Amino acid sequence: MGVLSRETGLSRRGFILASLSAAGGLMIGIRPVDAASPDSAGAELGAWIVIDPDESVTLRVAKSEMGQGIFTALPMILAEELACDWRHVRAEYAAASRNLADKQIYGSMGTGGSRSVRGSHEMLQQIGASARERLIAAAAKRWQVAASECGAANGHVQHAASGQRLSYGALAAAAAAITLDQEPAIKAPESFTLAGLPLARLDTRPKTNGQAPFGIDTRLPDMLYAAVALCPVPGGKVKSYDGSAVLKRRGVHSVVPVPGGLAVVADRFWRAKEAAAALQVQWDPGQGAGTSSAAFRRDYRAALDGPLETARKQGDARATLVATPPAGGKLIEALYEVPHLAHAPMEPLNCTARVTADKVEVWLGTQNPDMALQLAAKAAGMAPEKVEVHNCFLGGGFGRRSMNDELVHAVTVAKVVGRPVKLIWTREVDMQHDRIAPRRRCAPARS
Repeated sequence: MGVLSRETGLSRRGFILASLSAAGGLMIGIRPVDAASPDSAGAELGAWIVIDPDESVTLRVAKSEMGQGIFTALPMILAEELACDWRHVRAEYAAASRNLADKQIYGSMGTGGSRSVRGSHEMLQQIGASARERLIAAAAKRWQVAASECGAANGHVQHAASGQRLSYGALAAAAAAITLDQEPAIKAPESFTLAGLPLARLDTRPKTNGQAPFGIDTRLPDMLYAAVALCPVPGGKVKSYDGSAVLKRRGVHSVVPVPGGLAVVADRFWRAKEAAAALQVQWDPGQGAGTSSAAFRRDYRAALDGPLETARKQGDARATLVATPPAGGKLIEALYEVPHLAHAPMEPLNCTARVTADKVEVWLGTQNPDMALQLAAKAAGMAPEKVEVHNCFLGGGFGRRSMNDELVHAVTVAKVVGRPVKLIWTREVDMQHDRIAPRRRCAPARS
């Protein structure tokens, strides 16, 4: 199907949130993530740490903050080894584009399974310790003394014998040029003095005063809005549609085919949403036609009688439980079932996309910036190197925002209409097209 369109003569009102960085970072009162920009006076000690002359220390977070506290926990781990002054620490998101360009310098940026601290702490400790030792080496070189005679604490390097003392801000530029002969050892947990303390979270104030940018807060000049109408059966597609009636509605710009359905584009989201609901569509439900919860339950139970695969074998459970039960004991069998549940994050799924001839930019809350970058590149038909992901705070994730269907829709529409587009899934669309699964309700998220 082609694109149905009616230009509406929109004004160019709009604004760009000052807290969204031009280089893909989310900032909490700090400068953009691109430390090489002309406006930046800070020195970058690797991809993770930037130290400014005013003693501000910017620590980058390569995981996604969705309420679990890692936007504070991970910087604390870095700061523990860096031995900086926590009062001067700020945080920002690392950029997926840099992770791509620098061969996964941030490692996997995916967030889930309560793995952020468990899977990152050793790497972050090593990065912080390395930066600390480079700062010490820079000071020792300036004083013409042995680095072993110097120590670091609270954002300063000191030479105890002479009493000389220099701040990190004064040493950062020189430290950035130093290469260590070998990496220093990292602390054992019992030696920690910062990590684990009950400190105020870095994202609390901006979240309570409204400054924290979530994906749905994004505004761009000349931006349009889009709502989707998707096949009621997941995996289905559009058989035919008539968009002529909705194109006559006030503010409606166009109707654009997207994977699994159609997007209506308008100058206001409400107008796009109402027009999408009024679309005349004939659906091809595909292979999912006729499926039901009852059929799923029947298939699941039948699968229990099929062959099993051994994930891990330790001892002989069958002999213990069946052949030789404990004296006086009895074997109890039970079948437990849990319902299919949607993730239903508080912030509706949304993505703002801008596609030009040589660049794709997306603003959204995602649990997997690396994958979001690849999805955007594929949807736009561009090389991944031309994509910038502006990761925002997540209004809930629970795994759902690691699969960014809304991003694919937003990029598809923005490419067609040639203007920035904010696409939002309504709660109804989200519930109908979530990646639902039989599962228990999640416990509170951990970091």
